[in-house]
Amino acid sequence: MAQITLDHVTRRFENGTEAVKDVDLRIDDGEFMILVGPSGCGKSTLLRMIVGLEDVTEGTVRIDDEDVTTRAPRDRNLAMVFQNYALYPHLTVRQNIEFPLKLKKTPKAEMRERVEKAASLLELDELLDRKPAQLSGGQRQRVAMGRALVREPAAFLMDEPLSNLDAKLRVQMRGEIADLQDRLHTTTVYVTHDQTEALTLGDRVAVLRKGVLQQVAPPKELYLHPANLFVAGFIGSPAMNFFPASVSDGRVQLPMAQYDLPESLRSLNLSERDVIAGIRPEHFEDVGVMREGDDREGAKFEARVDRLEWLGSELFAHFDVEKQGARSGSGLADVADELQDAGVRAEHEALTVARIDPASDIAEGNEATFWLDTSRIHYFDADSGENLVSRDDDVDLGAAGRKAEPAVSGS
Repeated sequence: MAQITLDHVTRRFENGTEAVKDVDLRIDDGEFMILVGPSGCGKSTLLRMIVGLEDVTEGTVRIDDEDVTTRAPRDRNLAMVFQNYALYPHLTVRQNIEFPLKLKKTPKAEMRERVEKAASLLELDELLDRKPAQLSGGQRQRVAMGRALVREPAAFLMDEPLSNLDAKLRVQMRGEIADLQDRLHTTTVYVTHDQTEALTLGDRVAVLRKGVLQQVAPPKELYLHPANLFVAGFIGSPAMNFFPASVSDGRVQLPMAQYDLPESLRSLNLSERDVIAGIRPEHFEDVGVMREGDDREGAKFEARVDRLEWLGSELFAHFDVEKQGARSGSGLADVADELQDAGVRAEHEALTVARIDPASDIAEGNEATFWLDTSRIHYFDADSGENLVSRDDDVDLGAAGRKAEPAVSGS
């Protein structure tokens, strides 16, 4: 196991493009670190810089206390698992797993012991004599992991290892990778664009945007306390809803409702300025299913339901909100296009998504009365996009409310 430290690391190509910009990141011994972000954000480049497949233009890469910035990949004692498995089709499973040991001229007895141990951990014992063509996608990925495992590396580096699998296999393999990490406690750096993998696997998650590190935090903290609009919009599915808002004399004006600013936020400098309010889908509810006398802090408003998506245990209501009045600023405009793949709606796509009780009997095309949990709203600067409420200042967004845990769907 090893600690990996990236000290002001930059990767600049000959044409001047900076794929990674001044990244400072420490990955602790035994930690499972996730690098996540949209396509082209620099996460795979950063991983390849750690293993030595990409040159470091500026900065330092250290494994434990050793500077490995200019070392060849074979001299870093790191094991890489790629997206495409990279198995030799003419070799058996056993031969594929033992291949790196043969290159190192490992004694046969030790090689056999390592291969059998890895095969047992990955439940490949019965498949050692098969060729890759005779395996399923999940089995092939386990073989690739076994080949990395037998090297007994200082750290594992995984570049979107599950992206070629179907949805069911991804769920299964996520569980297997998590179990393997629990048993081995090996330092692991895992690249993905799938936030479900990021939130369910990582000890900490590093979010990148255009090569710049936006926030590094445990999954729950990342979800409950996003540092800026980009992180807030990228993490969570369905994505956070954003609204222009204004604060004046302790009152918050949203396009569809107004309410008193929570007492815990009164001391912050939110008044007399335009802000962007961020609201998670699970912080809405259909008033019709709320218990009589429910006195939780909130605001009510009416909206016409344009579309319903019923998923059995969840019901998503899509409705239109006129986003006029307060200025939305440049902060939201700057990130909207980048977040389209993550489900964030651009400002001209005014549909809001609410995750409500599936017992609701609201219907498409009808007006419905919604309740909004005003104690859970995030406030962002309209220009910079920075979260205006720090962790220390924030109300307890994870306490005692309905649906406080991160909401992710799909796989």
